[in-house]
Amino acid sequence: MLAIYSKYIQKRLLFYFAIIYCIFISIIWLTQSLRFLELITSKGVDILTFFNITSFLVIPMSYVCIPLALFFASIAAFASLEANNELVILKCSGISNMQLCRAMSGIIGLIVLVHLSISLYLLPKSYQGFKDIQQILKETIISAAFEEGVFNTKNDSITIYVDEKIDDFKYKGIFIYDLRNKDKPLTIMANYGVLVISNDGPGFVLTEGSHQVEDKLKNQINLGFFRSYNFGLKMNLNQNDSRSLDVNELFIHELFDPGDKTPRIRKQHIVHGIQRIIWPAFNVILAIIVITGMATNLSRRSSNFAKQIKICALGVALIAALLILNNLSLKHFAYIYVTMALVIVSTAASIFLCQKN
Repeated sequence: MLAIYSKYIQKRLLFYFAIIYCIFISIIWLTQSLRFLELITSKGVDILTFFNITSFLVIPMSYVCIPLALFFASIAAFASLEANNELVILKCSGISNMQLCRAMSGIIGLIVLVHLSISLYLLPKSYQGFKDIQQILKETIISAAFEEGVFNTKNDSITIYVDEKIDDFKYKGIFIYDLRNKDKPLTIMANYGVLVISNDGPGFVLTEGSHQVEDKLKNQINLGFFRSYNFGLKMNLNQNDSRSLDVNELFIHELFDPGDKTPRIRKQHIVHGIQRIIWPAFNVILAIIVITGMATNLSRRSSNFAKQIKICALGVALIAALLILNNLSLKHFAYIYVTMALVIVSTAASIFLCQKN
């Protein structure tokens, strides 16, 4: 009987999990995407680029939402079983809470594995992609804001003058003074220029012009002419250098071995690394809490709604406590031990109560 109901419970749980997960992701994605609407309305970014940059937010949102979706999906699944008296039949047939846990272990284990893969690999990869395209868009927006008839200075290193702006990406009559290499200032004049975007950032494709390099070390000037010339607007010309990575872009081994960092930064990285492991583990804790709470006092129908409210309150309280302790741990490293104690005690208490009932 348990084998039959194991598949039935797993299907029910997976059904509610998919619905609640999609609802959470949709709501959060819409609220976060509103921040980028200005890119379309006033910055001239096309709709495909908008969806591209916001798609990178799905993985971080999934990292946050999966335990919450599993928690509420477990409540919904058991509430439907209880409403149809199926849970009462299972309990009366001698099935314990631990057996119910084993019945759900397949789906819960799969969700935990997916969550761990997100936490350990997909989350930093997604953040890296998001930050990279955000940086390119930021530079592109700044570059596309060139005004005609005005000397436009970019970070005191590049000065660009355009005689006529055909549209946001096409210009006529261009003068460029490039001081990124102070030993070899570069002066470019071109009849036409088109702003383009590549993996190395924004730049100009210039046509019909000349370039002049002043070699201060050799005290000479080199002059050349071109039909087509690619000029990159990336501020850092050293290809070996890269932007500093945000903590969310680091993999788990980089968090636990931060390298040459200050003691304060090292501790913060370790805290983030521990959080990456603890949060996926909360899937199991929250699921056991639901099973233990929902599978008790089945004969009192009038208390079913109150019981669900108490379970929700307990789960939300545990999550809130974890979030508070995580924030405190970033400021005071000693709180990370309290966080780990909370996880251990919550796990032990959940298993004890599950075995007891």
